[in-house]
Amino acid sequence: MIEQAAPLGTWRTRLAAVSDALARQRHLAAARDGVVATLPLVLIGSAFLLLAQAPFPALQERLAPMQGTLLAPYRMLAGLVSVFVCFGTARSLARSLGLDELGAALVAVASFFVAVGAAPLEAGGWGLAADRLGAGGLFAALAIAMGSVELQRFVAGRSWTIRLPPSVPEAIGKSFASIVPGFASVTAMWLVVHVAGVDLVGILAGLVQPLIGATDSLPGVLALCLVDSAMWLIGVHPLAILAAVKPLWLSMLTENMSAAAAGAPLPHVATRELFVWFVWQGDPAARSPRRCCCFARRAPRCERWGAWGSSRPSST
Repeated sequence: MIEQAAPLGTWRTRLAAVSDALARQRHLAAARDGVVATLPLVLIGSAFLLLAQAPFPALQERLAPMQGTLLAPYRMLAGLVSVFVCFGTARSLARSLGLDELGAALVAVASFFVAVGAAPLEAGGWGLAADRLGAGGLFAALAIAMGSVELQRFVAGRSWTIRLPPSVPEAIGKSFASIVPGFASVTAMWLVVHVAGVDLVGILAGLVQPLIGATDSLPGVLALCLVDSAMWLIGVHPLAILAAVKPLWLSMLTENMSAAAAGAPLPHVATRELFVWFVWQGDPAARSPRRCCCFARRAPRCERWGAWGSSRPSST
């Protein structure tokens, strides 16, 4: 027994060490924090989207004149998800590196806007491409946030900053200290995108499309469930694996919301909600739909089955 358990214990220790190292990796943690911090805004936008496209015909008819008004919060929240992710990711990474969180995050967002670029409008003026501020620019926002913060750390680490006397208020001192690192970040993005002509947002969006396609497939769902269950089986938390998949889930979710707002079919199935509601249900939660159906049938046999499902001890 001891000889057979030893290899399993060794593998468990090794996988736990790898998982812990990945969970503590500051860039993966920053991406996870940025995505998780954005989810409440996406859910708030989805609530207004649900009101604009109510599932009940009577309510939908009543709210039809207000559809454009109801979609305004959705467009400003889910439609700008890349901006929020960029800010959250940059702030988390700056915190782990000991930099000014707010200043570094604002510089990262400014660098992302430079990468997105402005285009002339037919009616006059300039505007930003909405598809690049939403799900289409999500992975570029992650990469630019991390690259901007790392460049700011490089510049600040060599003391290439403007230093004011200690008597100056702290907020003003931090603002001046971020001028040179911010100038370096914005200038670097301008050189890459506008001078060299590299469409950074489009390239990164195209690179992750095969990964999104693989995740949004039956083999991808089965593989993720297998890895998740195997890691739980040996006592290792799959946090690092899920952190790597969360940006893909958020991208698919926002694309589904955009399609729903346009009245088009939803392009993705294997979003996070698929796992939450149909794969990772706990034992009591998994029995809840069965109990509701059984009690609703009003048949003695079905009621007994539903009661048994309510009182049966959890097997997990």
